[in-house]
Amino acid sequence: MIPITVFGKEGDSLPILSYYDANTLPIKYFSFASWTGVEAKFLFDCPSPDDADAISPNSHAVEPKLSNSDELKKKLLMSRLPSIAPGPSVTVKLDLISMVYSGESTFHFQTEVRSWCLGSSSGMNKWPHDEYDCIIVIEPWEVHEKINIEEMDEKDRKMQFVSSTAVITPTYWNQLAKFLDNETHQSERYILSINLKRSATTYNIVFYTPLLVTFILMSFWSEPLESFREQFYAGCTILICLCLSGIDKLVPTDTVPSISKYLMSFWSEPLESFREQFYAGCTILICFDSVHHSNVRSAGSAAGPRVPHNTASQEALQDKEDDDEEATTSRHIEEMESEKDRAHGDVHELAEVSDKALFVVYSITFALMMALHY
Repeated sequence: MIPITVFGKEGDSLPILSYYDANTLPIKYFSFASWTGVEAKFLFDCPSPDDADAISPNSHAVEPKLSNSDELKKKLLMSRLPSIAPGPSVTVKLDLISMVYSGESTFHFQTEVRSWCLGSSSGMNKWPHDEYDCIIVIEPWEVHEKINIEEMDEKDRKMQFVSSTAVITPTYWNQLAKFLDNETHQSERYILSINLKRSATTYNIVFYTPLLVTFILMSFWSEPLESFREQFYAGCTILICLCLSGIDKLVPTDTVPSISKYLMSFWSEPLESFREQFYAGCTILICFDSVHHSNVRSAGSAAGPRVPHNTASQEALQDKEDDDEEATTSRHIEEMESEKDRAHGDVHELAEVSDKALFVVYSITFALMMALHY
């Protein structure tokens, strides 16, 4: 393809001057224009638009010649980690360059900064209400020519241009700290101070709901007491323990949350006493059942065969003894029923006292945990 050079006026279909050069010279150039009404085209060994498979052996991409300062900016400001020193072997990919009508160019780059965040030990124990302070410093790697760093206004043209190509939340810019002005030969530094804390609403709902439900439902004791209530209390306790076991896996630090320590300290002694009383009650029931069976067996072995007599006196005596036995048995049954009612009343009162005592214990425990946790 023969290169062509064309000069013309904007809006005219025919050029003012066109020149064909059959013997071209290899020329390397790097240029662009952005002013209104000016258009520059450089055509050299270009493939035809209709022929996408055409090969242009004499056309090569030319990298722009940069000054030492621009080369340093290119190496330092393009996706560099702060822990890696600059080196000539690092490959840098140019990002977006924008220009405004006055000819001012702005170089936009994307980078990722990693920093350590500090938090106190007391704050870590207040999970999920722990807070961390992070400080990010943006400054040149070495001392060279002065670079001005400023916060971009969200209503500025530059900011609008960047927002059209990327999604940027304005609140991020409002969190930037005021940079330190430096009148020396060094460049400016930009310091970002960020306070991180999680939204603890979800964690509080998941964690405190079983406690709150237990606290409320235990206040409604009913008459008469049934074993279902004890099963319900045990189920709530197991559910809370499962929640604690799951939450311990989500703690962002190596320390155990204070809420878990309070629960373990408050529940260790009552659960231990309940276990001892339960074992003691089981032992008493087993012993009572064994004694009852042994008495029945001994009474059965003591009874022997009797020889009947057909005399009238013996029959009358036998009838009298039977009447006495029936009266004695009826009195024993009445006494057993009264003792049973009295024992049932004692058990009922004991269960009611224990229910109210558990309610008081749970109330105090819940109040202390909330006070110590916050």
